[in-house]
Amino acid sequence: MLCRFFKFLPGYTLLLLGFISCKMRPDVEHSFYYWKTSFATDTTVQTFIAENQIDHFYLRYMDVDWSYQQCMPMPRAEITGIDKAAPFLQKKFTPVVFITNKTFEKIDNYWEDSLPYKVRNRIVFINNKIKQTQKQAGIIATSDDSQEIQIDCDWTETTRDRYFKFLQKLKQLLPDKIISVTIRLYPYKYRSKMGVPPVDKGMLMCYNMSNIRHNATTNSVFDIKDLEQYLTPTAPYPLPMDVALPVFGWYAWFNAGNFKGIVYPNEHQQLLADTNYFVKTGNILSIKNDVEINHQYLRQGNVLRLEFPTEKALIKAGKLLHDKLPNIKRIAFYHYDNQLTNQYKNAIEKIYKMY
Repeated sequence: MLCRFFKFLPGYTLLLLGFISCKMRPDVEHSFYYWKTSFATDTTVQTFIAENQIDHFYLRYMDVDWSYQQCMPMPRAEITGIDKAAPFLQKKFTPVVFITNKTFEKIDNYWEDSLPYKVRNRIVFINNKIKQTQKQAGIIATSDDSQEIQIDCDWTETTRDRYFKFLQKLKQLLPDKIISVTIRLYPYKYRSKMGVPPVDKGMLMCYNMSNIRHNATTNSVFDIKDLEQYLTPTAPYPLPMDVALPVFGWYAWFNAGNFKGIVYPNEHQQLLADTNYFVKTGNILSIKNDVEINHQYLRQGNVLRLEFPTEKALIKAGKLLHDKLPNIKRIAFYHYDNQLTNQYKNAIEKIYKMY
């Protein structure tokens, strides 16, 4: 009926209706995760930000992990090189703290109460260092402070209550901040089993979908078929949601079908392409002769499974998420690395243009 009605409308009216319908979808911010432990001088990042109209960054401030030596949670790998972070600080940014699930398995009642204070205080400390850097560099901050804090944790059923209690306490300590969390695909789909975090918003992390240790897994980082299966819930998630897609990957290393570890290829592409050591069949590299990569000793007969998302699969995922989660406010990629962003340049541009 509506199509028949449109047939009789003047052309300019159709143009106006088209413009209005396009604007009904809210503006979506283009974002990127910066997940390295240190900022470094990068002559390409300014151009990359401008070309892709990036509005926002998620900056990993630190990790929190359980220390078996000290029997307490400890900060790890706090971000350094802030004096080289100017290109990222000129945009809005959200501090991110990654907390291992092991931390919530091990903490006692004392640390249940203390950990939110420790995390809050450390975020404030790093914020102050960043403000000082902005002042020294003459950077005009978008606001006096970041308005959002994000917590990244792969919680389980057994750690859910402790983790959620931590989030509630953190929110009480930072009442003027938006508290967001990362949400993996499993808790997104099985929300009644895994619970819904008591926060303001969520970030759906559309990667690391299946078990890397399984020999039969095709691609543990990203598989469009797995994504489609996880996005089956018809009811909206009870939190406002944004989405993140991967622009990274690795090789899963196996010996006689047993998982040995992860090989990161970025600095070893030339060696991995050497046919004296490797034979490629599809997404599998078979090792012909013993070889060392980054202090990992790969033996003859071992295999490496390539686990990078394809450009085609990413673009398909962008369209799928556009339809399944129509109310997102931010589309992000994980994570910024000039070599990887150049590798995925076309997919990044096409997906950003969808939003």
